Amino acid sequence: MRRPLSGIALIALLAVTATACDDDDSPTTPTTPTTTEVTETYTGTLQRNGGLTFTFRNNVAGSLVASLSSLDPDTTAAIGLAIGTWNQERFACQLTIVNDAAFEGAAVVGTTTGTAELCVRIYDSRGELTGPVGFVVTVIHP
Repeated sequence: MRRPLSGIALIALLAVTATACDDDDSPTTPTTPTTTEVTETYTGTLQRNGGLTFTFRNNVAGSLVASLSSLDPDTTAAIGLAIGTWNQERFACQLTIVNDAAFEGAAVVGTTTGTAELCVRIYDSRGELTGPVGFVVTVIHP
């Protein structure tokens, strides 16, 4: 049995037209890249007139917070808490945001512009410690 050529052409035209149409006329919303926050926890014992520095790598721009989560024993002496950039050549933390009078619960907040080697430093800022103090410093960064 032979089909007329015009019938086949019509079926082919309908098939092409049906696949070219899109019923979803809603605009597409661009997706925003998500950044995952990283939490770093540093512990140790701070000695009178001493200081400790911890380094970490930040991967994207965003805000970061370093907080003095706990001191044991709790002390009335002011503790130094700072964040800065890590200088690999000199093995030093170039402090940029400093709180020389931090107590338990205090925080320093900064903003990063991209990938960087950063550091957090805790220190006996005024020589007021009378003995060793255990600490927990928490850094949250992108």
